[in-house]
Amino acid sequence: MSTARGSNNKLKSLKLCGEKLVPPCHESDNEKDKESARNQHLASLFLGGTDQARYKTAVDELNNKCVLGKDVCPADVPVAIMVLTNRKGHGGSQTMTG
Repeated sequence: MSTARGSNNKLKSLKLCGEKLVPPCHESDNEKDKESARNQHLASLFLGGTDQARYKTAVDELNNKCVLGKDVCPADVPVAIMVLTNRKGHGGSQTMTG
């Protein structure tokens, strides 16, 4: 899979074993909703595969908000990258100096 070059880039097609990656609960949705669900699912997979030493706190915060019923899951991988890159505080993209 190639890396996203900007927030306007979309993952147009991802095939896994010859099938598009769509969560099973969205298989009967229309194509637009399937694409949205697939992009959000890919963002979740991306977040799960990030460097835990660097981004664990940020990913845990997103997970905790979901548990509380707040819909904060990034819509796609470019948004997930933006969230991690621009996050303030511990676990963001800023490196520690010292």
